[in-house]
Amino acid sequence: MPLYHIEDVRKVFNLPLPTLVYHAQEVQQRMLVTDGIVVQESAEYDAAPRCENVESCLQKLIELSNADKHPETLALDALIPCPPEDLFDWVRLTALARVMLPKTLIRIPADCGNDAVLALCCCAGANALSGANPLFVNSLKMRNIDFEEHHKKVHGCRGDGSCGHCTCGKHDHHH
Repeated sequence: MPLYHIEDVRKVFNLPLPTLVYHAQEVQQRMLVTDGIVVQESAEYDAAPRCENVESCLQKLIELSNADKHPETLALDALIPCPPEDLFDWVRLTALARVMLPKTLIRIPADCGNDAVLALCCCAGANALSGANPLFVNSLKMRNIDFEEHHKKVHGCRGDGSCGHCTCGKHDHHH
């Protein structure tokens, strides 16, 4: 797992948007994160304060990525208020989160921006959506994914703790 530094993260964040989205798509395909979008009824957030600006979001992503264990889910609107002042920054943060947290579910709220922005975020690596309109979900060919099955697929979880990434709490974490 690479350690990220702010200078490198800024360079990636400032890549031309199509290039950044392409890199995020490569990571998502390589990691086989999901073969659909996790649709969640409600959004649960941790109590961490939101980022004040893009720079503080980049710092938070570095902190999360450099941690011993990546979060299972990252709610982007828990990091930065939505809709953000610049919707392209929202897409860039989505793509950057996918690159830096390759196996994390990157969740965006369905009410943050219009359908075109949400679709672009999904192209940029968002693979979880909260509060989605069923018609929008259907139009993007999203579907509900069993989270336990997702965990088994992504981490190779066999229920015995051997995958080393278990957070499901259904078994002992001894290795």
